[in-house]
Amino acid sequence: EEVELRRVDMTEGLLQFLATQEAVIRTKGMEPEVIFPQKSVFVLADDKLLDRMFGNLLNNVLRHAKGDSFQIRLEEVEGRECAITFANEVDSPETLQVDALFERTYRGEKARTGSGAGLGLYIVKLLAQKQKGRVGAQIKENILEISVYFALSK
Repeated sequence: EEVELRRVDMTEGLLQFLATQEAVIRTKGMEPEVIFPQKSVFVLADDKLLDRMFGNLLNNVLRHAKGDSFQIRLEEVEGRECAITFANEVDSPETLQVDALFERTYRGEKARTGSGAGLGLYIVKLLAQKQKGRVGAQIKENILEISVYFALSK
């Protein structure tokens, strides 16, 4: 499918995404903590692909988060790129292979019990690359953070 990169207000885009997903999030009894800058953050991206990426990242959180809260952060990194991070508590952080999360074949402990093929994060990575972005993941104590990075657009 064609990728149309254009200047996107990531702050606005994420807020709109969350507004459309509010019912889904509430149904799961989850409460997002949203940490956004006070200003608009512009990147070159494709609206439709961003929506799919955010959808996959949110599904990942709703499916695997321990507890009832998660965090969505948007921040500028060194004035060059922005990071969109979905963070949630996980049950057994030691069983997660952070480096493998974005691989097509990766399935975490939970996924083995048959809750989906685990292609969500692989697709996020592919869609990020199509938009000249990149992905990353890390575990801090028992919090899994999955981030997507885009170059800032002036």
